[in-house]
Amino acid sequence: MTKDKFFERLIINATPEVSISIFGILLAFMGIILQSPNDTIKAMLANDDNYELFMSYGGRVELNSAILTIYSLVITNIHVSLLFPEFLSSYIPLIKQIAAAFYWGMIAKLFVDLYYYIRIFKLSFKTYNSTNTRNTTTS
Repeated sequence: MTKDKFFERLIINATPEVSISIFGILLAFMGIILQSPNDTIKAMLANDDNYELFMSYGGRVELNSAILTIYSLVITNIHVSLLFPEFLSSYIPLIKQIAAAFYWGMIAKLFVDLYYYIRIFKLSFKTYNSTNTRNTTTS
């Protein structure tokens, strides 16, 4: 096993802990936001478009992190050579490459969705605060 392959395997093996942490943190974050009696949060969530977009990205991140956890456990613990007959053994390296490419694609999607989830929240918060500040100064 080359050094690069060993490093890639270490990253994939560490994925369950990272994605479970992301899943747990976002689940707690969404729970706090949805149950918060704070006027800022209520006003942010009153806008249906923002609420739908915010919940959509939150659900995507949670689902992706859960799938990524399971997928990383499967691809690091299943021996592909046991699943295919002997005459298909020449395709095993290709199957492993496809599985790794799919893994990296899911990692990229997780981070893009997480970025947009945080950005939507930040922009909603900023918009509410700027609107609220203007209303307070004009009153």
